[in-house]
Amino acid sequence: MNNFNELKPQLLSIIEPILKESNLELYELNNVLDFETSVLQVLVVNFDKSNLTVDFDNLVAANEKISAALDRVADLSDAYVLEVASAGIERTIHSKAELIENVGNYLFFQINFKVEFVDEFNADLLEYDKIKDEFKIFFFLKGKKKNVWLKWEDIKFVRLAVKF
Repeated sequence: MNNFNELKPQLLSIIEPILKESNLELYELNNVLDFETSVLQVLVVNFDKSNLTVDFDNLVAANEKISAALDRVADLSDAYVLEVASAGIERTIHSKAELIENVGNYLFFQINFKVEFVDEFNADLLEYDKIKDEFKIFFFLKGKKKNVWLKWEDIKFVRLAVKF
């Protein structure tokens, strides 16, 4: 889709209300090239953040409504495939606000410094202290319990993780 960046605001104004009707929220809107096919990728999460899984029937309903609405967009003349999908259980956390929403969840962290020679690990995000502007995480390192406070700036990469 050659004009994706130009169309993105219009696409968002169409897609977001449809997702809300299905109790879904837009996580990311992408235009990707997959085997020489342009794919309009609509990645979603549940509107209710406490439910990390997305119901397949909600995805199908949203896909059908979005497809019908996009068929009426005249500027969307390039051929594309519409993909409405879950952002995934191990989705990336993009912002501090999103990390705050995930207090209580289990996450994978890569940080900008080492804790006893380790700079990546899975941990429970226990709390966010507004006054100190820091996140408290808990994990085991070589069998020892570790509580570490991190600022958003200390985090190189963070995503949701699955605890086994």
